Amino acid sequence: MSDLTDSSNVPCTAHPQTLTRLRCTECETPICPQCMVMYEVGFKCPKCARKRPNTLQQVQAKHWLAGGFSSLGLGWLYGWLHPVLMSVGLLWFFGLPILAVLLTYALGQQAGGLAHRLSGYKRHQGLVWLAFSGAILGAFLAAPIQSEVGMLWTVLSTTISDPAVSGTSSTLYVLGQGLRLLGLVAFLRGFRQAFRT
Repeated sequence: MSDLTDSSNVPCTAHPQTLTRLRCTECETPICPQCMVMYEVGFKCPKCARKRPNTLQQVQAKHWLAGGFSSLGLGWLYGWLHPVLMSVGLLWFFGLPILAVLLTYALGQQAGGLAHRLSGYKRHQGLVWLAFSGAILGAFLAAPIQSEVGMLWTVLSTTISDPAVSGTSSTLYVLGQGLRLLGLVAFLRGFRQAFRT
């Protein structure tokens, strides 16, 4: 850490013990990472940030509708394509499930990016959760996902309630279905990650 004689490092106005090179883009006040507020272009001090609210945080009804419905639709579309994508992914990558899961994660990032674009690139926390919930609901409204979850639940409940049924075939089925549903989790994780950035 350089000392105060370095002209590029000055004490932060709010935290004098912290040296910083950052300045408010509006009033030129020295600010440190602890007190800076991120804006569309650059950073502002808390005082200037209160004067002019961040437009990325201002969400109107059209943004809520676009974010919610686009996420619901994209989640539903993925729910229908999920079995095909996982089967093709496993086939393409010679049965390596981790690569198939990475494929669905990348697809989730693309879908999340599209939903984010349709909602005007807003960064409101409530909008992020609405979009993520919409993607989950959409995926579970699709019949293939419902079927996979239902079959997995049936096999698990039968295996737990009747120990005589448990065997290699049911264990392999549960593992296989678990890997397929891991693809859904990867899709949703990628979707949320892309929508937040």
